[in-house]
Amino acid sequence: ENKNCRSSDKSVVSICFATECASYNGNHPIRYCLQCHNNRHNHRRGEDHIVHTCLKKAWDMDPEMQNYLVEAIVNLLKEARSTTPEIPKDMTDIQTKAALLNALTPNTTNLSVEERQLMGRFGVWLLVGLCAPNENTPPEVLGRLLSMLFHWFHVTAYSFDDQAECTLEKLKTDYVCGWLNEICKSHFTILVSCLLPHPADYARVGGHWDMLVSRTSHLKNGLNRIFCLVPYEVITTEIWDYVMPHWLEAVAKDVPEKELPELKMLLSKILDPDMSPLGFDAKKMYHFVSIRFKQTTPKVQEQALNWLQVLTSLEIIIPLHLLFTFFEDGINSLKENDIQPSNGEEEKEECPRKSSISPVVEDDSAQTSGLSDDEAQTSRQNLCQHSDAELKLSCCVLMLDIVLKQMERHEVERHTGIHTVVAQDICRLLRSMLCAPWLISHLCTGSGKTECMHCELAIVWHQ
Repeated sequence: ENKNCRSSDKSVVSICFATECASYNGNHPIRYCLQCHNNRHNHRRGEDHIVHTCLKKAWDMDPEMQNYLVEAIVNLLKEARSTTPEIPKDMTDIQTKAALLNALTPNTTNLSVEERQLMGRFGVWLLVGLCAPNENTPPEVLGRLLSMLFHWFHVTAYSFDDQAECTLEKLKTDYVCGWLNEICKSHFTILVSCLLPHPADYARVGGHWDMLVSRTSHLKNGLNRIFCLVPYEVITTEIWDYVMPHWLEAVAKDVPEKELPELKMLLSKILDPDMSPLGFDAKKMYHFVSIRFKQTTPKVQEQALNWLQVLTSLEIIIPLHLLFTFFEDGINSLKENDIQPSNGEEEKEECPRKSSISPVVEDDSAQTSGLSDDEAQTSRQNLCQHSDAELKLSCCVLMLDIVLKQMERHEVERHTGIHTVVAQDICRLLRSMLCAPWLISHLCTGSGKTECMHCELAIVWHQ
């Protein structure tokens, strides 16, 4: 609004309310570009003027102002929700009645869905415009913002009307996805940590983290967040391979058997080999499983087999050709564990190099709190210690059990002879197992009163 402005970039950077500057604009506050602002407000004059300027980048602010900005963004993104109250399935009767009573109580401050969506969009603009991270960005601040953004993706996944859907989708694709891609390149560890089932406490914000719900509900809502990010290609193969072992371990470890069906539909959509929205083929989708059967320890393989068994129990179809590939690699790896080099370095060089993959440990950090009040529940995992041979035999039993159940899921026709592709794959797998030393030779060391675990597993395998 300065009539004498000679700047080529006339973008407004400040508004001055001082009488001296307002006199140039008919006694109204005047807007200045960067050049005019510097000319009118410097150490020679205008130092005492009351000026409203644009916000700095979040990381250039003082700690107090930065905290205000972060909390403002978090609360704006929280507003992007439906006015219909969410009543979790596992609420008690008293909690359900309280939630309904709160919803029916008239509140003059209730905002319309459109107004809430607008506040959420404003939060996104602030986030993308002012919070581009650098190498000095505090992980806890960035993690909190990312987690809240993922919650915003979740609650805005279901459109309220065509116009709102168009606006939100344009905002996501044109602004947010590019910002997230930059985060993935520069702060990959922080981004994936916010997508884990047991994130750090600073990332537990929004949605199910603000409610008292069971472990199963936490995991279900967390998986939903990931599912809502899939259409925007945020979940790359690298992120997928990193987070899915943690999710499957959490499902196998934390979810009671009677509650597993609650996750069936969601996992079926994500892991459908033909119709999955991930955009990966089945080989890439199960790559995080396949690498756990190549040059790995029996403990790692047993953990991966437990995941496959849970998926199979939920009637999720896994391509048979992939299963046979996994298991053949696994048997060969278990056999190589029994090879004892005898002629020094020459044979050591011939032995394949062991993988650095170790079993996934969920919620092992003392710095994070439990998922819910039922944290003390006993796990479904077997905590007994087994010998190496027993672990290998247990892996073989699990492999056959998974193959048998997956053949039923695939509706493989029975009694078709041994010349079909599936029959030949099974015969090859069985021959490989029969040649294994832990299945052939065994000497019971326990007394007659105690049962021999190795013998029991061998009986189960032969059955």
